[in-house]
Order: sequence, then C-alpha cells, then structure tokens
Amino acid sequence: MIPSEELKEDKSDHHGHHHCASERCDKCDSELKHTIYCTACEKIQQYNKTMNYFSIFGVSPGYDIDKKEVTAAFERLIFALHPDMYVNGSKEDQALSLSHTALLYEAKETLFYPFKRGRYLLSLLMPGFDGMIPQPPQAFVLEMFEIQEELDLVQEGSGSLKQTEARINLLLQEIDEALSADFKAYIPNREDKMTAGKILSNLAKLKFLDNLGERIRMIGKNLRDNLN
Repeated sequence: MIPSEELKEDKSDHHGHHHCASERCDKCDSELKHTIYCTACEKIQQYNKTMNYFSIFGVSPGYDIDKKEVTAAFERLIFALHPDMYVNGSKEDQALSLSHTALLYEAKETLFYPFKRGRYLLSLLMPGFDGMIPQPPQAFVLEMFEIQEELDLVQEGSGSLKQTEARINLLLQEIDEALSADFKAYIPNREDKMTAGKILSNLAKLKFLDNLGERIRMIGKNLRDNLN
C-alpha cells in the first residue's frame, strides 16, 4: 500500500476534488498522466512520496470517481506494465513491473469500494489518521439490529429478502450522498474536526452495511440453491 501522506499544497475545485502539483517523468521530463508510467517515452516510474491510488489512474483525489475512467486507465496500465513486457528490461524495471502490477489491482479494488475509497481518501486528507473507524451511532446500530431480525425471518422462510435489500440500498444511497457532500466540504490540513467527525461516522455506517450486505448475499445464494 502506498504511504498515505497528506496532500501537499492542496487546492480543491468546485467538485471537491483535491489537486497536487504535476509529476514529471524520470527520463524525458514529460508531465505524467499516470504517476507510475510515462506514456510519452514508455518509461516505468520509481515510487515517490506523492504517489497515491488516484494519481496512479490519472484522476483527482475525491470521493466521487468515474469508474469507467478508472477502468480504462487500469486496462491500459495493466497491459503496459505487465511483466511480460519487461522480459528483456533491466532488473530494476522487472522488479518495478511486478510491484506496480500488484499495486494496480490493490488501487483499483480500493477505489471501487465506497468504504475503502472513503477511508483511503481520508488518510490522504487528514494528517495523523490511522485508518481506525469508530463504532457507528447507537441509533444506527439499533436500526441494524432490526434489519438483522428481518434477515432472521427470511432465513426462517417468513420474510421478504427483496424488501430488506431495498431498505439497505436506500440507506447506502443516503450515506453515499452524505459522504460525497462531507468530503467536498472538508478542508485538508486544517482542524476541521466537525466535518471529519461526520465522515468517520458515515464510514462506520458504511462498514456495518458492507458486513450486512455479505450476509444478504449468502442468504440469497442459499435461497437460490434450495430452489434448484
């Protein structure tokens, strides 16, 4: 995992994306669209402290991302950095190819999952954040107990899985919208404890719902298996 150093000399646009100074190629000095690979001279790049999972794919750090853009960049880079492309390269480039390929998969998975993306983004924006997520608010926990009871009924054959899924999806949408707004409002490198608290609270809810979603998938699989 790339070290989560705070964004230096941060500037935020009106969409809440945070920009860093442009990186340049180690070899040809061209501006890098992707911080681990130069498309101008096809040179694989060394690690540096300003790299992060967003810059790898050439997107601005922010909670709202274009998954199609990330996927397109991933597909281009995974081909360009594949170890087979460096069979005749230097030992250094061969080693970087292996590590960068693994990094691409890790970065894509992180950015594609809202909870992982939010926690990682907060680690970039908030100095000293250790990745620990607090417990969600008590009222939310009580609501989750109710949903767990609904799922118990589904497993017993007397509840509606679709109805419970719809309830969870609505909660996920509300939390996603709240996180989007909070990250846009958050000012990095300042004592914005109120907004940071909101973000952590919503990440805690999201983590809880992710675990609940796993249970729903298992129940759905068992129900389908029983029909066969």
